[in-house]
Amino acid sequence: MMERRVLRNELKYYISRPAAAIIKSRLSKIMHPDSHADGFEPYFIRSVYFDDMDYTAFRDKLSGVEKRDKFRVRFYNMDSSFMVFEQKKKIADKIQKTSQRIDMGQMRMMMKGLCIGESKGLLGYYDVLCRTRLLRPLVIVDYNRTVFSYPISNVRITLDQDIRAKRFTGDAFNLAGEIPVIDANSVVLEVKFDTVLPPQIKCLFEDVAKNRSAVSKYCLCCETL
Repeated sequence: MMERRVLRNELKYYISRPAAAIIKSRLSKIMHPDSHADGFEPYFIRSVYFDDMDYTAFRDKLSGVEKRDKFRVRFYNMDSSFMVFEQKKKIADKIQKTSQRIDMGQMRMMMKGLCIGESKGLLGYYDVLCRTRLLRPLVIVDYNRTVFSYPISNVRITLDQDIRAKRFTGDAFNLAGEIPVIDANSVVLEVKFDTVLPPQIKCLFEDVAKNRSAVSKYCLCCETL
C-alpha cells in the first residue's frame, strides 16, 4: 500500500541540547507523542539514501534547485518487520512525501541496486530509475528522534540528535563504522505543518535560541564522508 502526503511546510533549525530540553518540556504539555514511540522518548531511525549515477539528489541540493527529489529506505529501532521506501519531494519551501512498504525480499534486491519487478506506484518508479539512472544505495544516515504531533494543521515537530553516517557497503543492518556529522551539543529541530502553524504551538519555541537552516541530513553525511 502506498501512502501519499499533501504539500507541507517544513522549517529546520539548529539548536543546542539545553534548548532542546526546554522545547521538549514545553511541547510535551500540549502535544501528543508519535503513535509508534514510547511516549516522548527518542527512537532510532536508520535511512539508506539512494542517488543516481550523476549524484543528482546531492548536486541539486547544493545548487539550490527549486524542485528536487530524494529517495530512501527507512526503518526504526533496527526492526526489519516494518520498512518503507520513500520519495521526498522538495518544491521551494514545501515538501511532499510518498512512501510504500517493502518486504525483506524487496529490500535485499534494492540493497544490491537491482530492479524488483514492479510496474506501478512508487516501487514501479524505483524500477524505472534503477534501469535508466542507475539509482543505487549510497549512504546510511542514523539518528535518534523525539516526535510531537498536534491535530490542527497536522503539526509534527521533531528533535533529531546524535546524527551519524556511514558509507553503504552492502549491509543495511550493520551498526559498525558510523561517524558523527554534527557537533555533539547540536540538535536539529524540524517543524512541519499543512497550512498555518498554530500560535499556541509557535509560541512554545519562539523565544528559544535557534539558527534557521536548510540542513539536509543526506547532504551533510555525504560531505562528511
